[in-house]
Amino acid sequence: MRPLHLLALALPLGLVLQASPSDARSDQYTPTREPVRWRRQTIAFVIDPGAYDSATLPDPAALVTRAAASWEAMPNTPRLQVRPGSVGPLGYDASRGRANTSGLRVFRAGFPQRFEGSPLAVTLLTRNRLTGEVLDADIVVDAEHHRFAHLGPSGMLGVAGAPNDWQNTVTHELGHALGLVEDAATPNAAMYPTSRPGEVSKRSLSDEDRLSVQEAYATPSEPSELDMQPGCGGAHVGPGRVGRGNELAFLAVAILGLAAWRTRLARRGAVVLACGLLVAAGAWAQTTPRTITMAQVLQTRSWMEGGLIMTRAVVQTPQGMTVLVRPGGAVGELEQQVFDAHDAHALVEGATVPLEALHLP
Repeated sequence: MRPLHLLALALPLGLVLQASPSDARSDQYTPTREPVRWRRQTIAFVIDPGAYDSATLPDPAALVTRAAASWEAMPNTPRLQVRPGSVGPLGYDASRGRANTSGLRVFRAGFPQRFEGSPLAVTLLTRNRLTGEVLDADIVVDAEHHRFAHLGPSGMLGVAGAPNDWQNTVTHELGHALGLVEDAATPNAAMYPTSRPGEVSKRSLSDEDRLSVQEAYATPSEPSELDMQPGCGGAHVGPGRVGRGNELAFLAVAILGLAAWRTRLARRGAVVLACGLLVAAGAWAQTTPRTITMAQVLQTRSWMEGGLIMTRAVVQTPQGMTVLVRPGGAVGELEQQVFDAHDAHALVEGATVPLEALHLP
C-alpha cells in the first residue's frame, strides 16, 4: 500500500476518533422549552462616554454597528439602534421595565472585581425566567487589564505582544446579548469560549452560530412601542485546547504514516489490525468517564443589589464547607447571567456539581 493510499485510510479514522460535536449548539431555553431571546424588533443600545479613546477606539459606535451586522444578517434577529449615551448602573432596574437601556461600557480603570475570571469582557443578561424574554443586556469590557486595538482584516495572530481585536471581542459578546451561550465544540465559532490576542476570525459567524441564532429567532417579534420611537439607540483569554479525540486522531495518522513507510505487501494484514486497534482505542477514550470530584450546593439565597442579582451559596466540597458570593441568579421572575465570568449559574440549591464548575479560589 502506498503512503497516499494509507493516508486516505487514516483520514476517516481520524474523523472516527474526534470528539462528538453534540454540544456545538449555543442557543438556550427555559425549563418549558421557550427560547431565550428578545421579543422586540429593535434594541436601544447606547455607547457609554468612557468607551471613546482617541488612541485605540475613536469610534466605538461604528465598531458595534459592524459587529452587530453579522448577527443582524440572520432572519428575525433584532436590530441595534446605536447611539452615544450613559449606560448608567450596570444591570436591570425593575422599576423601568422594558425601558431599561442596554449598552457598552469600557473600564480603563476600576473594572468591577465581582466579575472574576480575568475576562476580556462580560455580558450581563437579564431575562424573564418564565418566558425567556431578554429584558436587558450590558456589555462590559476590561481595558484595565487587557490591551485592545482595531486590527486590520488579517489580524496579528501569532505576533508576540499583539493586542486583542475590539470587533472580535464585541461580536462574541453581542451573541451573548442575543441570548446565546458558549459553543465549546466549534473552535471557529464566534461563540467559542476563548480568543487569542491578534485574532480576527471571530468577527464572522460560523455555520453553528447561524444555526443557533436562527433557532432562537425562528419566528419574528411583534413591534412594540419602543420599536416605534425614533432616535432610540467573553471571551475569556486563553488558547484553544485540542480534545482527547483529536490527539488520538493525530497519533493514528502518525502511526499509519510510519507503517506506510515500512510496510510491504506481506505486512498489510498487520497494518489493518493496527487500524482496528486504534479505532477501538478511540472509542474507549470517548466512552470511558474520567474521575470528576463533586461538590454539593447546600443552601442558596439571591437578592437584588442595585441592578445586579447576587447569590450567596453554602457549598460542601471534599475539603470542607465554603461560602461563595457570585453575581447572577434569580429573584422572582427575573434571572441574570454573567457570561464569560464566574457567576452563579452552577449554584442551584440541592444540586451536585463538578468541583471545577465552581471556580474556587
